[in-house]
Amino acid sequence: MDRESYRRGFEDCAELCLSEVNESESLEEAKRRLQDVLSLIKEDKIERLKRMLWMIGR
Repeated sequence: MDRESYRRGFEDCAELCLSEVNESESLEEAKRRLQDVLSLIKEDKIERLKRMLWMIGR
């Protein structure tokens, strides 16, 4: 990953977090929404790793 892609990804992340906070009615709701987003991101990473390992193990 090059520096520009990393910067763009960080900017996208900050924008997503700000959007989730702005759409929330409380700090607790914002926290829950951000935890949900992070959980989905990690779940996607795990699924991609499983597919990669499956291909390697063939």
